Formats: sequence, C-alpha cells, structure tokens
Amino acid sequence: MIERFISHSLESGVPRRSLLVAVFVGTVLNLINQGDAALSGGAINWTKIALTFAVPYCVATYGAVSYRLRQERDALSSQAASHQHAPPSGNSAETELHALRSPERGSRYIGVRIEP
Repeated sequence: MIERFISHSLESGVPRRSLLVAVFVGTVLNLINQGDAALSGGAINWTKIALTFAVPYCVATYGAVSYRLRQERDALSSQAASHQHAPPSGNSAETELHALRSPERGSRYIGVRIEP
C-alpha cells in the first residue's frame, strides 16, 4: 500500500500540481500569519514558514493520490463484478467455479457454485 501511495505521488502531474498549490496557499497563509513581522522588520520564524508551505503540499498530494487509489479500486471492483457475472463458457466437460458475493451481509465471499 505504501509503495502504491509513493508511486502515485510521483506520477506525472501530481508533484507539479501540489507544488503550485503549496506556493499559492503557503504564500497567502504566510502573509496572514507573519506578514506584520515581515513588514515591520521583526523576527521571522523560518520553521513556521517552511511548515506553512509543506502542509498544503502534503494535503494536495494526499488528495490527488487518494483520488487515484479510489479510481484504481473502483476499476478493479468493476472488473471483478463483470467477471463474476460472466456466463459459463458452454464447455460441459469443464467445471467452472463462481464466487458468490453478498454485499448486504458484509462478507465478500459466501460460497462457491460449481457448474458442470
């Protein structure tokens, strides 16, 4: 799971988009939080500045990756559903196993149907 998260976070578009969000949101938040200190020549907390840019980057990356993981999971479940309801091949000598699904019970597999 962690490998897929890292893989999706490095896919094309994600780092660039997250960086743009971090620059825009981080700049606005830094002006709100430390603008008076910066304009008056007061002490600036560089750790807060770094974190104010890092947090929007992480949030934007998490949002993009969770969206891609959801798409991946939905695609896999729709593939499984289409294979699950596929008609038998018609070969009477071949035994086919079909996993039965019961979403209302909350269990994924409740039995196996054997068709000659």
